[in-house]
Amino acid sequence: HFTDVGGFRLDSEKYPGLADPAKSYGRAKIDALEDLAEKYHISIVPEIDIPAHARPMTRYEPSLKFTCPEMIDANNEGWTIDVTKDANREWVKDLLREFVPWFDGKVFHIGEDEYEANWKTALCPDIIKYAQERGFGARADVFVDFLNEMNAVVKSLGKRTQMWNWWDVDQVTTIQPDADIIIHAWTGEPGKYIDLGYETVSSQQSVIYAGPGDPPGTDWDAD
Repeated sequence: HFTDVGGFRLDSEKYPGLADPAKSYGRAKIDALEDLAEKYHISIVPEIDIPAHARPMTRYEPSLKFTCPEMIDANNEGWTIDVTKDANREWVKDLLREFVPWFDGKVFHIGEDEYEANWKTALCPDIIKYAQERGFGARADVFVDFLNEMNAVVKSLGKRTQMWNWWDVDQVTTIQPDADIIIHAWTGEPGKYIDLGYETVSSQQSVIYAGPGDPPGTDWDAD
């Protein structure tokens, strides 16, 4: 999990300054970690979380933010990248093209969790317009379309895409993620995604979630 609200932790040559070199991993450090992982027969699964958890990216490049107020927080910061802009999609693609090849494993995780769900996207004119122009049946389809486009980039770099099951949480979509994406069932039953034909990893937060200050198995849905 190399990206989150607190910072971007891979040192980019393409986007200098996106990561603090003193608080991030350069290529040599990743190579050393991969060598160590190989010694112990471990496969590192790296994650760059998009389009949400993106505050370090939108701070670095403000044009990545949505302009509709529904998608901007009280501090005028962008939690989620504006995926309705072609330039922003290309920015993210360049980010993936830089970092996916750093890792030796066969998979790369693109996050996909906790972008603003349908109740919020339904109010953003930019999302409404983008969905209408492309004939999408639901506004949240805009994000599924973005993720499928990023999947194509990951595949072009010789990896398989993994992502969380957020597109299926508290929102309505009429298109689905590409069938070759590996789904991490973080909330909800993994059997549902198996039945849909996805290769599925059971990552249920109510059983195995752990984070700083949170004991293993913290169930946020119970709060």
